[in-house]
Amino acid sequence: MTMRILSDPGFITGTVGVVAGIVCLVSLRGHRVRLEQAREELHILLRQHQTEYQDGIGQVTRAVGFLEESAQNTQEALHGKLTRSLRARAMQLIRSGMSPEKAASATGIARADMRLIARVSRILSQ
Repeated sequence: MTMRILSDPGFITGTVGVVAGIVCLVSLRGHRVRLEQAREELHILLRQHQTEYQDGIGQVTRAVGFLEESAQNTQEALHGKLTRSLRARAMQLIRSGMSPEKAASATGIARADMRLIARVSRILSQ
């Protein structure tokens, strides 16, 4: 009777089907494990890229702030610092005999600019 059961085509087909099912389940489990590992690696990469991009955005923000400050300083230098009345006052101080260094500290003008004003004043007074 055991020989009959073992040689029965339905039994053999069923056994092969069960074994194939078990193999498929084991294979599916392996794929799920690999999928979870890949998903975790992708999350790690995503976090790394987010950190890099946030650092880059921070650098750009600081650079923009620096450029805005520089532009403001440039605008002040062009429009507010060395006005006509300030240059006239500087030339009066130079003509009165004050040294360019003392006149620069008295007016708040840069020493190099004051030396240039002194040269221009000397040229104009000749």
